[in-house]
Amino acid sequence: MGLRKLQSGSLNGSISSKGTLSGTISKPEFLGGEEYTGAYEIAPTFNEQTMPTKHKVLSEDITVKPIAVIVVSNPSGGNTVYIGDEV
Repeated sequence: MGLRKLQSGSLNGSISSKGTLSGTISKPEFLGGEEYTGAYEIAPTFNEQTMPTKHKVLSEDITVKPIAVIVVSNPSGGNTVYIGDEV
């Protein structure tokens, strides 16, 4: 079941000649949808990953960790770059 929009957001109020703004703001509310039960913190890989979030209700943002990159000097006077797991 996908998410169904329950109501639209709205902005109601008035601006006075003194430059005062008063009113209310409401955000859209959604009803329905299945709860996302997967991981919220993802370790990166060199292969494609798909998080099954389509039409799901999430309780927080999903965070994808950065790929580890280590730069060290080498005996030739240059740098060696390690990408991926820690050395």
